[in-house]
Amino acid sequence: MGQFNYADSVNLYDEIVFWAQKHREYFDTVIAAGPFSDEQIQTLGQYSIKAIASTPPVGRRVDGLYAPVENLMNALLLYRNSSKVEGILYAHDDTVLNVTELSQGQYPFPSKAIIGNTKKIDSHRMSYTDVRNAKDKQQANEVSYRIFPNGTFSDLNKTVFGDINTLWDKVPNFFDRWGMVKQPYCAGSAGSGIGNMAMAKDIDSAKYREEDGSIIFPSYTQADFLFVPTKYSDELAEAARLHLKHEVWLECALPQIVDMIRQQTNALPVHVVKLCTSFHGVRGLEFMASRKCRNKGSIGVVHPLKLGKVGYDAFERVMDSFQFGLR
Repeated sequence: MGQFNYADSVNLYDEIVFWAQKHREYFDTVIAAGPFSDEQIQTLGQYSIKAIASTPPVGRRVDGLYAPVENLMNALLLYRNSSKVEGILYAHDDTVLNVTELSQGQYPFPSKAIIGNTKKIDSHRMSYTDVRNAKDKQQANEVSYRIFPNGTFSDLNKTVFGDINTLWDKVPNFFDRWGMVKQPYCAGSAGSGIGNMAMAKDIDSAKYREEDGSIIFPSYTQADFLFVPTKYSDELAEAARLHLKHEVWLECALPQIVDMIRQQTNALPVHVVKLCTSFHGVRGLEFMASRKCRNKGSIGVVHPLKLGKVGYDAFERVMDSFQFGLR
């Protein structure tokens, strides 16, 4: 499932057709998801491309921040009874997949476990980890927290109580890169009406509470990619609807949704692959992917590489190079 955040590009059809054809080299079933109109879906269908539409953004709901959760949910529900499709692999349209790494050398594609990504750096090395059972208890306490039904926050170890700013001030090395956790769309705050606080106070969240009544929120992570087996379709849909209801941003929503699936099922441990990116001058350039990321070992996901910026030839070169080990 390719996530397209916008549907107003003059090259929209060309880009989606190219994207679909490239990914059909590795996947039998390919679908595009985005804020498409009925006319756009019909036109894409004429190119033999299955497309699904996300709900048009309303108010704060910018499409790329929430729609991937909605689209992943809808794609899973669409194929949950399929005898052919065993999972949905979601990726943004500017994400390059190393299918060789994702498949773990197996054929057909391994579809038993959820596959996520981590940057393999200090701030993200616990992405999609079950913090309850983490070996490194100190690190687990630095990246996760609890919220109780009354809106009170505590660290994972329940040694610091207060609001999210209290955790930031009093939990050593508390993880808040980019200032994300303290934003309303992630942890939430009193009176914001959105975010994890609002969700934790929602009666519909009761089934996800721990024995002490709290809900544990694991580390957020870059969330431009996720693979979920269709056998978890219902569990993901229930958790996703809660996050969409309370407008929890993508990077905070997907790790939490995966944790909720873990709570409700006997899900296998999440298989995590390395993500490569850059926030410097080479960000989004072919050089970033072909040089910086190629030197980082076994990379599963590269982000971003935008078609409209680098062109079709560069995107194809980069994607092929990761599959076949080309330099």
